[in-house]
Amino acid sequence: MKALPLFLLGLGSTPPGRPPPEAPVETRLSPPKGYGVFATGPIANGTVVCGYEGDLLTLAEQEARYPDSWPDYCLRLSPELSIDAERSGHWSRFVNHDERPNLVVETSLAPEPSARFRAIRDIAAGEELCFDYGPVYFYARGITPAPGTESRTVSLAPRPVDEAAVEEERAWAASGLPDAPATVDEIGRVLSSAAVSEGAKKAALARALDYFGAIEWIDEDAFFLALPGLAETEKRRVAYSSSAPEELAASLEEVVEHYSAGDKDRQ
Repeated sequence: MKALPLFLLGLGSTPPGRPPPEAPVETRLSPPKGYGVFATGPIANGTVVCGYEGDLLTLAEQEARYPDSWPDYCLRLSPELSIDAERSGHWSRFVNHDERPNLVVETSLAPEPSARFRAIRDIAAGEELCFDYGPVYFYARGITPAPGTESRTVSLAPRPVDEAAVEEERAWAASGLPDAPATVDEIGRVLSSAAVSEGAKKAALARALDYFGAIEWIDEDAFFLALPGLAETEKRRVAYSSSAPEELAASLEEVVEHYSAGDKDRQ
């Protein structure tokens, strides 16, 4: 699952190695979304509903498994790890999208990599369980969300060929720059390159911020910058069209350094 701000850490009081207890649910058809998960009894606000079950993949393993497509069931734990529920038999893979969710995803890397769903309000029996995939999930795949589940503006309409954009893509490919810079050195290379346009630099930096879960898109031009350690009220709204590459790069460096420091602490 794509573009999700999932860096909420902690396992609460659940003992290491023991999965959280599961809430009363059933899996059944939820037209037009396919299968969905429904509460069979009341679920109180704050309840851990279940763990997200699947294969733990490194970034290299994920790219090898899905070389030519966006993975639909990969939930990112960190820049290098994700849980892939594509082949899982657990019902957690059927939790559908809604921009007005009743669940939030919490992830952790210690004592072992894991993810779980927690209720963020009281849920009544018969209610479908949902969390927010984010509008970019659908935009990237060229699919339309189920009616009534998404109001944020992300256009899926066909667009005419933009010859200038095609040339920019060719220039970027020839430059050897990373599509989504993930280190301070790569960020510096992107900023200092004279071979690509300012717009192409911004696009690469925004892709990287989105990859790290530091962007919460509002529409095609505006997003909230959710940097590590910021409270919900401290998130900053950014207009992509008027932002400078240096501004995005500074935010990305902060994110990269945060996770690099976390990796060193775990070594």
